[in-house]
Amino acid sequence: VLPFFTGPEEVTGHALPIAPAAQPATTATAPDVHLALAQPADLGDRVRLTWQADGDLDFAVVVAGERIDTMVLVAHRQRAMEVPIDPARRYCFQIRATDGKNVYTSTPVPIRGGHCTQ
Repeated sequence: VLPFFTGPEEVTGHALPIAPAAQPATTATAPDVHLALAQPADLGDRVRLTWQADGDLDFAVVVAGERIDTMVLVAHRQRAMEVPIDPARRYCFQIRATDGKNVYTSTPVPIRGGHCTQ
């Protein structure tokens, strides 16, 4: 869940339930896939998101906005997505990725002065 803060008053969304990732039989450390979300391109009523990662991964985009429920959008194996947004709201975006064994999470990135936490 990506809580969204707009100032002294906390505003949070509710994440859609996602099944927990299956844990490997061994305690091996997950490889670093260098998952990184680029600075979003704010286009007014939509935002263009692009990200990078090493390997064959499936992606989801987490969208947290002030006074709206948090959304998780499936991006499959794409590394870019345009998301419709409200021109008057502040947002935070995060990318989640999986290789089927491990789940990876990018650092959240705000637009319009949003304050993101993990």
